[in-house]
Amino acid sequence: MKITDVRSTTLEGNFDWIIVKVYTDEGITGLGEIYAGTIGGDMLRLLKPFLLGEDPRDVDRLYWKLYSAFQRETGASLLASISGVETALWDIAGKAMKVPAYRLLGGKYRDEIRVYADCAAGEGDGPEEEIRLGPVVLKGVHTPEAYAAKARKVKAQGFDAIKFDLDLPDHFKQDRYNGCMGNEDLRYRVKLVESVREAVGGNIEVAFDCHWQYSVKDAIRLADRLEPYDLLWLEDPIHSENAKAMAKVSKRSPVPICTGEHKVSRHGFRELVEYQAADVLSPDVQKAGGISETKKIADYADQYYIPLAPHNIASPVGTMAAVQVSATIPNFLLLEYHANDIPWWGKLVKPKGRPVVKNGRIALPTGPGLGIELDEEEVQRHLKKGSKPLP
Repeated sequence: MKITDVRSTTLEGNFDWIIVKVYTDEGITGLGEIYAGTIGGDMLRLLKPFLLGEDPRDVDRLYWKLYSAFQRETGASLLASISGVETALWDIAGKAMKVPAYRLLGGKYRDEIRVYADCAAGEGDGPEEEIRLGPVVLKGVHTPEAYAAKARKVKAQGFDAIKFDLDLPDHFKQDRYNGCMGNEDLRYRVKLVESVREAVGGNIEVAFDCHWQYSVKDAIRLADRLEPYDLLWLEDPIHSENAKAMAKVSKRSPVPICTGEHKVSRHGFRELVEYQAADVLSPDVQKAGGISETKKIADYADQYYIPLAPHNIASPVGTMAAVQVSATIPNFLLLEYHANDIPWWGKLVKPKGRPVVKNGRIALPTGPGLGIELDEEEVQRHLKKGSKPLP
C-alpha cells in the first residue's frame, strides 16, 4: 500500500475545522484534522512530498520523517499539520487491518469517553435585564445570571462536567497588559464562579478557563478566593511558557491547575511534567502531534501521576481521534466538547449522528480506524467559502 495524495478542506463551524484526507493506491483513505486557527492546511504542501509513495501503515516512522525534516521549524502550525496527517495514517492503518485505531495502540481501558461541555461565557442565555457594577453596565451577557442560566441548561442535557471562561468580561481590568487584578475585578470573578456553583449544585464538576490573563501573584490570589467552590480545575491562569512560574502557582493554589493546550510534542510538555507544574495536562491531539504523540505525553505524565484532559475544539473527525487515544491511556480524566451549541455537528460524519454525545459521554466506536466517514452532503453545506470538497 502506498500514499498517492494528501488533501485538505475547511469547514465553517464555531471554529474553522481543517479536515485532512490521505489517499492510497488500494482505495483506502484516511481522515484527520488540523488544529483550528493555524495555517496548517497551507503547510500540507510542504509535507506532501515526504509522504508520496510511502506505506501509510508505518505511522511512527512517517511522523519521525516529517518531524525530522522540519525540526528547526516545529512551531504550532507545522505540528498541527503533522497531527492531521498522523491521525489520517492511523485511520488508514485501522481500516487496512480491519480494527479500531485503539486496538493498534495497545487496546482500551474504557468503552466510553467522558466529556465536559465548554460553555464559553454564557452568551445568549442570560436575561436581558441590566446589571450595574460600579461604572459598568452589563446587559444579559457575561453576567452571573447568564452563566447560571447556561449552567442549568447544560446540566439538564445530562452533562456532569462543565467549563466556563473566567476572563470575561474585561471591563474591570485596570490595565490590559500587566496581568494584575484589582479588587473589583477579583470580586466579579468570584461572583461568576459562585453563580455557576449555586446553579448546578455540588455534584456537577465545574472548571474555569482564565486564558493566560494573570500574573503569578494574582493567579494565586484568585485561586485562594475560589477554594470554597470545589472546582475541578482553574485553567491557564498564567502563560505556560515558564514552567517554573506555573509550578509556583500550582504549588500555592488550593484549586487544581490545568494547562497545556498550546504545547506541542512530548518535548514541549517535559518541563511541565518534571517540575510538576500542573495538576492536569490538556494537550490538543490536533496540535500536539497527533494520536501517538498524545499517548506518549500521557505515558510520561503518568509517571508523575498527572491526569490528562485533552483540549478539543474540533469537528467530529478530530474529536474521534481524541476519543481513540483517550480510550488507551490509564490517566485519562475528561475530554473537552466545544460544539454543544452546533446542532449539525454530529451530522458531518457517518454513521449518522456519530459521535453521539449522550449524557456527557461518547461511546467508543467499533468500526475500523477512527470508526467514522464524512457525510459528503452535510460537509458540502458547511464548506468555508473558497474551500473545495474532498473527493
